[in-house]
Amino acid sequence: MKRPLAVIGFSYTAALAVAFIAGTDKALLLAAVMAAFGILSLIPKEMRKNKTVLASCLSAAAALMMFYGFNIAYLTPCENLYGKSVIVTAAITDLPYCQYDRYYYRLEISETEPYYNTNHTTAVVSSKSQISIKPYDMIKAKVRFYEKGDESYYYHSIAGGVFLRGSIDTDEEIVISEQREKPLYYYALMIRSSMTDIINSELSPERAGFVRALLLGDKTGLTADQSEAFRKAGISHIIAVSGFHLSVLTQLMMLVLYFLTLKRKRAVSLLCTVFVFMYMAVVGFSPSIVRAGIMQILFLMSEAIIAKTDSLNSLGLAALIICFRNPYSAVDPSFLLSFSATLGIILCSERMKTALIENLRPMKEGSRLYFSKAKKRIAPAAKSVISVVTVTISAMLFTTPIMLIYFKSFAVYSLLFNLLVSFAASMLIFCSALMVIFKAGVILSLAALPFAVISSLLTDYIFWVVSTIGYFPSPILYASSEFVPICLIISGSAAIVYYALMKKKKAFRLSVVTILLVFAAGAAADHFIKHDSIKLSVLDTGEGLSVILSDGNDTAVLSCGGSYDQSYSMSHYLEISSADKISYLLLLDKKASCSGYAGAVFEDHTIDTVQVYDIDGFKESIQENIGKSQNVIYCSYSDNAPTVVHWKKIDIHVIKTRYGGAVYFEINGKSVLLCESKTDCLQLPQDWRQPDYLIFSGTLTNGGCIRASDIILSDTQDHSAADLSSVTNSADKIYCTGGSGDIALRIYPDQSITIRRERVWLS
Repeated sequence: MKRPLAVIGFSYTAALAVAFIAGTDKALLLAAVMAAFGILSLIPKEMRKNKTVLASCLSAAAALMMFYGFNIAYLTPCENLYGKSVIVTAAITDLPYCQYDRYYYRLEISETEPYYNTNHTTAVVSSKSQISIKPYDMIKAKVRFYEKGDESYYYHSIAGGVFLRGSIDTDEEIVISEQREKPLYYYALMIRSSMTDIINSELSPERAGFVRALLLGDKTGLTADQSEAFRKAGISHIIAVSGFHLSVLTQLMMLVLYFLTLKRKRAVSLLCTVFVFMYMAVVGFSPSIVRAGIMQILFLMSEAIIAKTDSLNSLGLAALIICFRNPYSAVDPSFLLSFSATLGIILCSERMKTALIENLRPMKEGSRLYFSKAKKRIAPAAKSVISVVTVTISAMLFTTPIMLIYFKSFAVYSLLFNLLVSFAASMLIFCSALMVIFKAGVILSLAALPFAVISSLLTDYIFWVVSTIGYFPSPILYASSEFVPICLIISGSAAIVYYALMKKKKAFRLSVVTILLVFAAGAAADHFIKHDSIKLSVLDTGEGLSVILSDGNDTAVLSCGGSYDQSYSMSHYLEISSADKISYLLLLDKKASCSGYAGAVFEDHTIDTVQVYDIDGFKESIQENIGKSQNVIYCSYSDNAPTVVHWKKIDIHVIKTRYGGAVYFEINGKSVLLCESKTDCLQLPQDWRQPDYLIFSGTLTNGGCIRASDIILSDTQDHSAADLSSVTNSADKIYCTGGSGDIALRIYPDQSITIRRERVWLS
């Protein structure tokens, strides 16, 4: 069997992906089916000789059984803690960090009161105040654990080894005990902490945040605007530590060791193997760095023992080790992007490079075409450019499907920005690493200065390149856009016709050109059709209400609340919607169901106008952010009369009573009534009570007086109380977020309306 590790590793990973679709209850049945297929494959003589099918089937069966066992052993016990408040005794297993005005701690739980079988579960908990604690100290505190939350976020969290999330009430008693004995991983954390301190001391805060992300995978220092710009440019991978970063650092280490060991190649390879493992520990053994590290170690070991490694075998072994340790890695986007990019480079890069370089080779003097002197001079530079281009294109070809499936979007200009940034990012990793090394050595600390200067210049260049994305039209193509299914059908049909009527090479070229032209035309037509419409989005945020109005890149946030464990929903929506400007934010109530995400909105965006009711009830940090806005409208529920704010072409009417509040507006002739939970509908103006659309969460008081054509419920329908039956019975249609995704209502100037699930594939 050729490439056995590739067959086993790829089969194991693919089977886990199937297991997530089938579910835990069907995993054992599927495992039995795959094992039976494997045994049956021994009957035909040809298959018995090859054994590829047998290895693939048995690997899949093992993966399915491992998936079942992992869920029973680790996840089922955690379900008993969802939504509960318990006293836990745990060890801090990572460096604490601060984000969105909260402090986060990674815990390994050893005991709970009352008792739950946690099986040393890992959890990430947050607190509003900083707790003075060091890695591997023990903490005893009351923790409120969150519900499971969004499924994709839940899977990503488990892939990172985090099974539970919760919060610590710092007003409760917290007991901390220092542990004298520390595991080896503690010293890796101390190295990371020291590197962080050096980077922070040598570079400005903005540059240091970027370099920390580049070297250590620590993204907490990046602003939301920076992260969004990198995403739009399609180069987010450079701030996710992976094979690109590890290869640059390994080459640096090999260069240093090569001279220190008097050019002993075998010693260099062995020492670099130790370095790779240490670096994996320092950045936290993330799936992407483990995949890259395993491949790098296999390559170095082959250099030491003078043996040749097979890249596909190495990749298969890396996938097998990662997914064996944690089956949820098989559906983790960061691992899949890293894995698919590497697979694309292995399969396509060298072939593309060879085909293109063939055209640069000088032909014989007697031929009709031969290189001129100028062409000979530029050939080496052209080969270097071709190498970068082919690697980038190969990675993009294989990562694009993952981007479309997981993120429902594609960065249109990613190839261009990768070419502009890749070399600079390599040099920045190289220089910033030398800066840290020299600064760590007290005697040579002055030698760190030139590398700090160069690192600053390279960081500024990358920031400048990425900032230009704002001048490009529509940098993100969303797969959930209505035109995508039509374009897929047209381009797919054209490709089938081409392949049926023409030779393969010509058919392939025409198919690629057709796909690009069809999608470009579709994106242009979609932009032209929608440019005069207003979009109203109701986000899927659990128990609460988050409502956003969008007109191009101008945004109004009418409510920003919901369950705490869904807090990323608002930030994520604003990020992927290219909400460059929030011109109006309404804070109708201090309750989490209305304004729970206000802190994240203020931290990520500049707000032009804030309308706030009873500001004294909000947290001090929120009050400070409100004061920084260009225009603030202070209101009180005692005002009784509705206030009116003009946004774009819409008059937004707001009324606040002691027990609730409501917002009323019209978009292109269609009326919308937005009510917070427990609003007394009898206190609303008479002309508000027959809207085309009623949006609310929770329950309404005297809701029977509202007669809405359609209802959008920010919750599941079965959570509606009995007194809502009169409201829901009067409506033609009822739409519920209920964990199924955001709901987007788009109203056009001719009063035509589309309503659909937002960001849902082919919806």
